Amino acid sequence: LSFLASLLLIWFLLSLVDLQQILIRIIGINPFIYIFTLFLYFLSLFVKSSRMICRFPDINYTDMLKVISINQLINRTFPLRTGELSLPLILKRTNNIPYSESTSTLILIRILDVLSLLISCFSFLIVMYLLRI
Repeated sequence: LSFLASLLLIWFLLSLVDLQQILIRIIGINPFIYIFTLFLYFLSLFVKSSRMICRFPDINYTDMLKVISINQLINRTFPLRTGELSLPLILKRTNNIPYSESTSTLILIRILDVLSLLISCFSFLIVMYLLRI
């Protein structure tokens, strides 16, 4: 149902814009930006895999990279980041990790993400205040 709603929303939004103009803009983007963006995306997958390896050291790195890649694909496919809930299911199916352990790890990771975001924001505000911008 959510997939259908997403498709309807995409169809509605695309009916409001000129697709030719969008294609012209996409083609006009510097190819270096595409390559750099892909590099950053794959780097983030490696970082996320490394973070999960710290919590589950029995899983080898390539298997964890596969798990994280599948999780990110599902997370980007489903609306409202509901794909995050697939991580415990994938870990259970591929590595027989109990749901309670993987769910608690997912919650811990999200808490750490929020903390790092808050630290980044406060650091930025302090720098802005010190520079009087």
